[in-house]
Amino acid sequence: MATELPTTDIRISAEAIRHRKGGTPIVCLTAYTYPIARLLDRHVDLLLVGDSVAMVLHGHKTTLGASLEMMIAHGQAVMRGSAKACVVVDLPAGTYEATAAQAVASARRVVDETGCQAVKLEGGLDMISQIEAIVAAGIPVMGHIGLQPQSVEKDGGYKIKGRTEEAVAALLRDALAVENAGAFSVVIEGTVER
Repeated sequence: MATELPTTDIRISAEAIRHRKGGTPIVCLTAYTYPIARLLDRHVDLLLVGDSVAMVLHGHKTTLGASLEMMIAHGQAVMRGSAKACVVVDLPAGTYEATAAQAVASARRVVDETGCQAVKLEGGLDMISQIEAIVAAGIPVMGHIGLQPQSVEKDGGYKIKGRTEEAVAALLRDALAVENAGAFSVVIEGTVER
């Protein structure tokens, strides 16, 4: 029988993360399971339940193997193992891109069924209406720009972003648009360091 988590910890909110902008660095690690969440919880600000779970634990070749049900099951496990960290669950491909209403319905289901503090979705300018709608529904959103694993098949593989001045400008536009749409944080993956 698992020991109960201490109740003295105060859960970190998405808003608390937003207020750390420009201040103390934020520590975020990925967790997919109860035991890993228990191990990491006291040492991180954010635990991300990434759709990479489809590859890491379920043997898929890309993150496209993740389903909403898979993400919810792993989100529930991580929430059971976490008392302090802000837990963010990825919205998998195909669950938010079509319309803002689809995005809100998926985000609401994830939050309601896991108790997580926020959801993450991939995309920049192309996902602004989805981010705005989810935030308007009272659900914090973490954005994700740059290399977007859900788009690797469309992009022809895992390719570094930001190699040209135009690409850097596009990344900056995406980052600012996601922030202005209300995202509390933004993952910037697979970009050229400048």
